[in-house]
Amino acid sequence: MTDTNTDTNLETKSYNLKCGITVTQEILNVDQDNSLGLLLSSLGLETFAFDDIKTLEFSRITNAVKEIFKKKGLSEFLKIILIPAEGVSQQEFESKVGKIKNNELKEIISDFFILNPELITAFSAIAKNLISMIQTAILQFTAMKSKTISTTS
Repeated sequence: MTDTNTDTNLETKSYNLKCGITVTQEILNVDQDNSLGLLLSSLGLETFAFDDIKTLEFSRITNAVKEIFKKKGLSEFLKIILIPAEGVSQQEFESKVGKIKNNELKEIISDFFILNPELITAFSAIAKNLISMIQTAILQFTAMKSKTISTTS
């Protein structure tokens, strides 16, 4: 990925992506804040920064993880934070977001937090709880499976 432009005030970052499109990322605006809030809410993640992981039910944990993948949460996140360059249609942009390479994604997400440092705490809390949720779900699933095996033996 070639960085085509970095604003000296760190307010804008542009990328020529290997999937064939050029996009820009800026400091979030109110519309993007609202869209991110709606996305987190639709995925059931808005409260995970504040929940005690030990009190979460197994079904809520698995449903949240399913929702992230079912609703293509990462692609939707990118559609909110990235702005297609002039000449890139919205349809082309949306069709190519899923083709962004992981090394490009890593840079985009890193830049997202450089441009929006106030969101680091909220997103890191959500990420930490999501990881804990996945670990808890695996342990609960393993325990349920072990009980099933021991009662059928």
